[in-house]
Amino acid sequence: MDTQRESRPQNSSQRHRQRPDTDRRPMAAAISYPSLDDRELLGKPAGVLTEEIIYACRNDRGKLTKTQVRRFYSEVKSIRRSIENEGTITDGLYARIKLIKAKASYATARKGNAALPEHFEKFLSYYLDQINFSEGPEKVKDRFERFCWLFEAFVGYSSASLAE
Repeated sequence: MDTQRESRPQNSSQRHRQRPDTDRRPMAAAISYPSLDDRELLGKPAGVLTEEIIYACRNDRGKLTKTQVRRFYSEVKSIRRSIENEGTITDGLYARIKLIKAKASYATARKGNAALPEHFEKFLSYYLDQINFSEGPEKVKDRFERFCWLFEAFVGYSSASLAE
């Protein structure tokens, strides 16, 4: 009897947040992150990844908004422009790349509706962790460029699904 009681929603507002039986998208734990080296990364893999992240974010504490996505995407584009101007990855630019992860972590820990959803933070962290200075500046530049393309695809695929 206790098992049945635990599976029921605690209050009426939780009952309304449950997924309808007709919506059988993958659960949040099923998110698979495609490789940055995948030749088809920006096509179907990016679309599926975006859909999975947006769906998972709906169950997170915070709600993913276009404003949150744009804020991080703007930072990524700013770093990308700086790399193009410098022609290489400097220590300062590498630090800015890694600080995106810290900023996402901070935003996720915020209280209330302004919190960044955990699954979006995991998306950023997963790909930023694949950019390692020990592999040399050219590899960092290449990996970051691929991340930029993926993030751009994420922005495009998610634009119709996110609220302001």
